[in-house]
Amino acid sequence: MGTPLESLGAQRQQFCKWVNQYLRQMEAAMSGEYEPLPLRRVSSNSVSKPAVDTRLRAVLRQRDLIFRAEVETTKAGDAIGLETRAASSNQSVGARKKNKLKMLRGQMDVVVGDSVAVHDAHEGTRIYRVVETHGTDVKCAEMPEEWLGASRWQFASDIAATKAGDASLTLKQFIRANRGDELAIFPSYRVFCSCVQQSVRAWEGPAVRLLESYHAQTQVVSQRVASVLLAYASNPRVERFFIQTADRVLKALEAAARRELELLLQHEARPYTQDRHLYEELDRRRQRALRTRLEAALPSGDERGLVSLADVTRALGDIVGGSFALPSDDREALEMEVALRAYLDVASRRFVDVVPMKLNGLLLASFLHEMERELLGATTDEKVAQLLRESDAKATKRQQLVDQVLTLEDARSVIEDSGCW
Repeated sequence: MGTPLESLGAQRQQFCKWVNQYLRQMEAAMSGEYEPLPLRRVSSNSVSKPAVDTRLRAVLRQRDLIFRAEVETTKAGDAIGLETRAASSNQSVGARKKNKLKMLRGQMDVVVGDSVAVHDAHEGTRIYRVVETHGTDVKCAEMPEEWLGASRWQFASDIAATKAGDASLTLKQFIRANRGDELAIFPSYRVFCSCVQQSVRAWEGPAVRLLESYHAQTQVVSQRVASVLLAYASNPRVERFFIQTADRVLKALEAAARRELELLLQHEARPYTQDRHLYEELDRRRQRALRTRLEAALPSGDERGLVSLADVTRALGDIVGGSFALPSDDREALEMEVALRAYLDVASRRFVDVVPMKLNGLLLASFLHEMERELLGATTDEKVAQLLRESDAKATKRQQLVDQVLTLEDARSVIEDSGCW
């Protein structure tokens, strides 16, 4: 039956106590302090509801990792979904297939922590994280109760490699069709922007899915906390008020966060090429490519480690002359590819860091502030009296119990007075 709340002051005090407990438990779920959280739903009915993981911070960190993996998957292919290298347009079909097969890992090589793509008939292809392996069978964090056979998954990076290898339009052709008035060899900023914009569009899906995960998981945890907190109050009106208020607040915050994501994507779609980190990344890529070519071209020497100066000179000449021997459009495409990959490496790292931070501020932190304002704003005399008003059946039952207690006390007094005790 619970404690009788006859006066308005007692009702307001009890309501504020529930609000304080709810906010503290939600804050604990968001900050990772899980000790005070309810792990099971206390329900009076016999139908058990599925367990809900109230460790909100831990669950959302897993979603953040999936988001990062999905963005990396979009970046693994070419910036505009073209072939991996512009020069590969001169390769034969058989050579391209051979290179593509080299890029694909064998499923026996899967290890814990890998990102895999799982196709679902209802949700499409989703990126999951491997937490356990058994041969080619894997178990993912998002599907902890089910083993996935080799036919149901593939490496996330293989999808991007396959798409890149199957593209029919080359970067060289794209540059030729869209370049501005720049001279040959000079990279076209217009083409560069177009490539970056198409890559950024691929980031929208993972970002929106992360936002939806934040919204859905926060909503589920909020409902569980409210249900367990008010389970012994036997007052469905208060529980319903908490849940409906949380749903309304989350819906408004999700809309605001979605608008902020759109602005962030618009900002990322206009590349900023004066970034110092971009220059450093571009320089590292050029040095790495040159080092690779030197290691492959320079002679290894005889058994004593000696090499012929003529062989070294010839190898260096081949390296220097090789780049300039390419046609101008191939050289331009190669320069564009290096610049795009360097820029996307820098921009994607920034993007996967900024999005979770914005969602934490726009959705989680704002949710606590808005819920406190909404719930405490409802502590008017009329609203509190309406929410905590007992039903007629409960009031009748309580009065019956009071009458029974009085009757028993009278009977005890009679027995004690008669001396038969």
